Amino acid sequence: MNLKRTVKTCAYKMTLCSVILASFFLSELLHAAQKNKWKSALNITSSFYNQQKFNDENYQVTDAEVSNKYLYKKDNFLYRHDLGGLFQMGGEEQSYDLRLSEAYLSYKYKNNIFSMGRKKQKLSQVDEEWDLGLTNPLFNHDYLNPEQMGAFGFHHTIRRNNIYLQSFASYVHLPNQSPKFELQDERVTSLNPWFSLPPEQVSEPGGVTPVRYGITEPKISDVIFQGSLNLKLGYKTKKNWLSIAYANKPGNELHKMFKFSEELSTNDYFVQVEANTKRHQLYMADIGAKFNNATVWASYLKDSPEQNYEKDRTWQETILDEQDWFSAGLKLENFYLANLSLSTSYIKRVDKEVDKATLLSFEELDSILSRSYFERSESVQLKVKYKYNINKEQKISFTSRYEYSIADKSQLTIAKLKYGYKRFNMFAEGGVISADKSDKSSFFSKYKGNDYIQLGAGYVF
Repeated sequence: MNLKRTVKTCAYKMTLCSVILASFFLSELLHAAQKNKWKSALNITSSFYNQQKFNDENYQVTDAEVSNKYLYKKDNFLYRHDLGGLFQMGGEEQSYDLRLSEAYLSYKYKNNIFSMGRKKQKLSQVDEEWDLGLTNPLFNHDYLNPEQMGAFGFHHTIRRNNIYLQSFASYVHLPNQSPKFELQDERVTSLNPWFSLPPEQVSEPGGVTPVRYGITEPKISDVIFQGSLNLKLGYKTKKNWLSIAYANKPGNELHKMFKFSEELSTNDYFVQVEANTKRHQLYMADIGAKFNNATVWASYLKDSPEQNYEKDRTWQETILDEQDWFSAGLKLENFYLANLSLSTSYIKRVDKEVDKATLLSFEELDSILSRSYFERSESVQLKVKYKYNINKEQKISFTSRYEYSIADKSQLTIAKLKYGYKRFNMFAEGGVISADKSDKSSFFSKYKGNDYIQLGAGYVF
């Protein structure tokens, strides 16, 4: 590890500790001053993967996560934050990351709510239900359980009777936080089992050719300092809702570009990788209704990215295709049992035509250059949540998610059981990904070796 990277890592550790300690200290002061909602937690999880693409037959990752949630409310003022730090270790590798899901101030004046800071936006039901990451950016260190984060800027909502207008404007864009990676000996590595590693070789008519990499990172200012604007007009009562929304913003996922240069002296390819952001326009519409304990909804989202290319056609680039998504769902609360929730939903990508605008084409890059890490051309899913209070001090909760890809005939099953005693809790989680033999390029096929078991414990302060 060179000096520059050592200094950067040390600075990162100090920043992580400083932010977490400062947030805890501030929360404690405000908590002592007035009774408000406050929660800090430490969770340690050990995950065992049946990971085929790593050298070890069983790949183990240990996570240590510290989180702090705080809500302060007095009169018409409100302050909320949700932040934390994630430490991951696998073998001799380790990585750190900060998470700031929300941190904002709000003031209510008559029919208006003014907010400033990073706040989650509810623009599209299909994006929220399926974690597409097109509206809110994602903290995406676990592809199976991504967390939505807010947009940083000025938020305003005005309500009159059952009609509301929601708006957002900003010149600061915070994109997705994806798994960490490093470039070592011209190879891209990552300890995270969900990171999309670029191919170490590509197939050509004469056989396979090895690949080496170099990475040009974008300027932080070019990624962050960009304008965003969205508007949402809606009608909502206790029984029904209807809304339309529009957003013009940079994409939450970085646009990736690969330049292949054939090296005759070493008989391989040297690939230069660059990344930047592309602007997107989103058009959204939602409708829903409640009937006793049942809720039904339907949602449509169209994502139209800018099509102009900055590189010539010898570069391999992220496919800038339009995405039209339709989804519908049903949710049942207290279904036969108290605290039992069942929800099911269907999603379909309406248009599936993809037009590549590059001269060269490598099958190995298709999944890397897709804009959707979860390629759902048509899928259904079922979610189950249940909580049982044994007594005042003990409780058990169970959550599960099942997804079936109609297009790929593949499936995903996740189940988590959690036991809590006072402030202490223990949990176990397992997941199985299966893929049809004819499925070669989807998410399910790529990660079908990622069957896993997680064991963990946590403490709430």
